[in-house]
Amino acid sequence: MGFDRTITPESLIDTKGLAVAAVLAALYNAAVKMGHGTKDLGPDTITESDAETLILEIWEKGYEYIGFDYLNGKRLKLDLTNAEESGIIAGQYDYGFGRGTAKRAIEILRSTGDPCHPDIIELQVRAAVQAAIVSAPLKESGKTTEGTFGDAIGLGSEHNESCYDQFGQWIGCRHIGKNQAESSCTTYNL
Repeated sequence: MGFDRTITPESLIDTKGLAVAAVLAALYNAAVKMGHGTKDLGPDTITESDAETLILEIWEKGYEYIGFDYLNGKRLKLDLTNAEESGIIAGQYDYGFGRGTAKRAIEILRSTGDPCHPDIIELQVRAAVQAAIVSAPLKESGKTTEGTFGDAIGLGSEHNESCYDQFGQWIGCRHIGKNQAESSCTTYNL
């Protein structure tokens, strides 16, 4: 089971010295169910003991890899195999629950020692908003606009008359070169 290892500064998380079960429980408890996972009847939170049981089941099956795609309807996308010795990459986790969510959960775990700490559970509020955004279906078809590059990114051409308002007052503006501004551009608003 491999995951897209999307890396941002917030997704590289030092978990050295923390029990793998505690890391799993903290990240599970900060997450929310999303998409079809909302139909899953699994618990909203788990204890470190619950997480330890899940990990032991993996080892008893002979697997050396400790990874979770979805767990009880929560999209985790985590590889915890080396969590105790080094760290984890949580880019796909953060994609679902907001950039920095995993790092904050681990910071709280490290400072309190409690994967069920109320501050970790509170992260579910932020995660719920982000999960709703990334799993929401499009409400209507997007639109395609043909125009220039300058129009697409909202910058004027190199002509300075656009920098003044109707009363001749400088309103400030940024420009790009004429050749760039007039390049054709197709914009897709989804």
